[in-house]
Amino acid sequence: VFIKNSLAINQKNLAIAPGVALHGNIPVTVSFEGVSQNFFVDTGGHLEKDAMGDEQMLVIERHGELVIFLGCSHPGVVSCLKYALSLYPGKKINTVLAGMHLKNASPSRIESTISHLRDLNISRVIPLHCTGQGAICKIGLAMKGQCLPLCAGQTIEI
Repeated sequence: VFIKNSLAINQKNLAIAPGVALHGNIPVTVSFEGVSQNFFVDTGGHLEKDAMGDEQMLVIERHGELVIFLGCSHPGVVSCLKYALSLYPGKKINTVLAGMHLKNASPSRIESTISHLRDLNISRVIPLHCTGQGAICKIGLAMKGQCLPLCAGQTIEI
């Protein structure tokens, strides 16, 4: 259970610099995904389920393609990526660097996620932290050459 205080959060699409934007209000659009029911927010002494409305993604347009950074993908990584594609019609995702919140996911959800990631034809998938080691290994096996597991201190060039 994670409890957080109310914070001012970005609710709109926010251009940070040319080709760099922050996006919030990410909808859940894939049936096998959804926000965990195990997170709560303190609303002035009363705990309510946290809908993760503060989930954000950073999108960089580079050479006509997208590089997407996600924290924990609470709405679901596929929902996040499909939302990004809806905001950037006709663009291809080159790289997604994300916690995918799959550590405790069912085998069928992990397989469905992998299937969708493959269908999106992403050049580089970089699963991090809350993806969980088991899911990272499964993604790596299914997406040989496209999956790049990184550890703290390593760097990549985008």
